[in-house]
Amino acid sequence: MEVFEVRDPDIVQALQWTKETVETMITRAFTNAAVRRSIWSDTPNKQHSLSDVFFTVKDDTHVELTNVKLLREPDFRFTSINSCLESFFLAANIDIGDLEVTADFYVNNSALDYVLPLATSGQVTITFKNVKAEGPIGVYPIEDCFLTKNYSLCYKPENTTIKTVHKDNEGEATVELGVDSTANLFKDETLGSHLWMDLTHLLTKLLKMELDEVLCELSASDLLQGESDYVDGTIEHSNAVNVVTNDIFDKIIANANNRINELNLSTIPGPDIDASFKKKLATVVTTGHFTARNGTFQNMASLARKGDVSIAIEDGKFVIFGRVGLTELKISYDHYTAKLMDVGPTGKIQTTVGRNEALFKFILEKTDQKVKIRLADFKITDISEIEAHVTGLGGLNWLTSKISSWIASILRWKVAPLVEVNVKENVNKVLENFDVNSLLKK
Repeated sequence: MEVFEVRDPDIVQALQWTKETVETMITRAFTNAAVRRSIWSDTPNKQHSLSDVFFTVKDDTHVELTNVKLLREPDFRFTSINSCLESFFLAANIDIGDLEVTADFYVNNSALDYVLPLATSGQVTITFKNVKAEGPIGVYPIEDCFLTKNYSLCYKPENTTIKTVHKDNEGEATVELGVDSTANLFKDETLGSHLWMDLTHLLTKLLKMELDEVLCELSASDLLQGESDYVDGTIEHSNAVNVVTNDIFDKIIANANNRINELNLSTIPGPDIDASFKKKLATVVTTGHFTARNGTFQNMASLARKGDVSIAIEDGKFVIFGRVGLTELKISYDHYTAKLMDVGPTGKIQTTVGRNEALFKFILEKTDQKVKIRLADFKITDISEIEAHVTGLGGLNWLTSKISSWIASILRWKVAPLVEVNVKENVNKVLENFDVNSLLKK
């Protein structure tokens, strides 16, 4: 498509000549970094904190993970990379190896609390075996280098193992469970599935930091034969492509927002919360219960683009992809009850969400001299910095942080899939009559 093509043949050739240099530099830099880590494996490795996890199994068993940590820096190794700077993207296949996450766990069966209180706590280790990532990474020229901006990577582990250590009547007990297939990770309510959004968001963040550092070492003017005019021309073309792709994104999003508003779909019911918590009173550990009802999630009609959009070529077709977010993401509950020893407060909850992000991916297909656009994917990739504002807690005010983490897990595990389905449905309806050809001719 002409709008995405560099017009100056000299710049095209210069960009194509950078291919081997860029690919070799990236592959070597990440391999050397991994080797350095292995040589210094006896030194303390940097750990990364992840969000707490809470979910309910079969309506009455509450599972909570706290103090969640990724135990080591991931070793990104590019097994293959295709540099296409004339189209401003890198196509990458990355081997990350095993990722080990540890956490403290607490499991309570609320249905039995009034008959025979049962709760288990201990430590758990979740190991994601042989993790790989694949997909396009958007790049852009700035001043005298290239940097990355959008990542459309699919992360997949080969399998997952879960090991718990807890106290039983005979002392310390260790149990290990293997989850054989990747499909189980995403379809079943496994511990790994509840960690996956936060973990992959962290992986992308760490990869971007390392990859940008490597790319910054490559001078754009040196790559382009020392010709400053070539650098200026590349930046000018990149800006022109951004105008078109950003316009396509913005118009699709605006139409989707309008449709969601017109159909009164901007607000949906929020899932109920049923959770257990423990508190030591004198020498006795007591289990408390928390419920929240009449939840409301909003606003699905507040989609907005975050940063410039990227382009890539997959299977001979142009792909445009970029980040969006909900500018008014809130969830509230009209009524909650917190009880400890059958006594406790009631009130309301308002929640603010500091960060949320999703990836939009569209495919452009040319048929009969016309271009059609279709939705390839919409996936929420980050919901974080969540703070609950709770009325009436009084002496149980220390529960606020737990309520925030419970709501965060509800948003990631239960609300996010509903939002994805609703947004996809409305965007697909918008695209049925969307004229992308007029935008591509600008």
